[in-house]
Amino acid sequence: MGSLARLGALIAGVVVLLGGIIVSLGGVVLAPIGMAVAAHVQRRRGRPLTRGGYWIAAFSSMAIVILVVAGALLSIAPTGTVANVMHAADSSSAVAAKQPPPAWLERVAPGYRVQQARMEPSSRLLAVFAAIFGIGFAVTTFATLYGTLGWGAGMLLGLAAQGRWPGASPTLDELVRARTGARIGDTIDAP
Repeated sequence: MGSLARLGALIAGVVVLLGGIIVSLGGVVLAPIGMAVAAHVQRRRGRPLTRGGYWIAAFSSMAIVILVVAGALLSIAPTGTVANVMHAADSSSAVAAKQPPPAWLERVAPGYRVQQARMEPSSRLLAVFAAIFGIGFAVTTFATLYGTLGWGAGMLLGLAAQGRWPGASPTLDELVRARTGARIGDTIDAP
């Protein structure tokens, strides 16, 4: 790969990384680090990491970072914050249940108010499951977004550093050079 293409990959990688840093408040930097760690571990095992493996490493790194940051923020929150949030949600649900439905809803679904009154109030267990699902969805969404930004930057920076895409199969010339130290087309003097 030519030096101009590698320079372009370096510039593009830095631009993507800087954009990701701004969007993720710096967290996206950890995705390429996670990619490098996963590649090192896989190389030590004798299995090079694929392009998809690099993406999984970037995604996983971001998911871990998001969960750790969320846990740290939750641990430093004042005591009773979670109980206050749950109480506020219960209060807003109770107030909303007492208000009549909008006129357009009564036209679209006549008797909605009667049907709603017959329903049992939602249980605490259902609210907990909904919160867990919501948190999981948010972590997955942000880890995918930031992990993909970090993966793109890491792949471009890897292309700039190595001259080929990380995770790409080695060329025949690279295999021969790794085995013999010579390049294809080199003349080998016989002893």
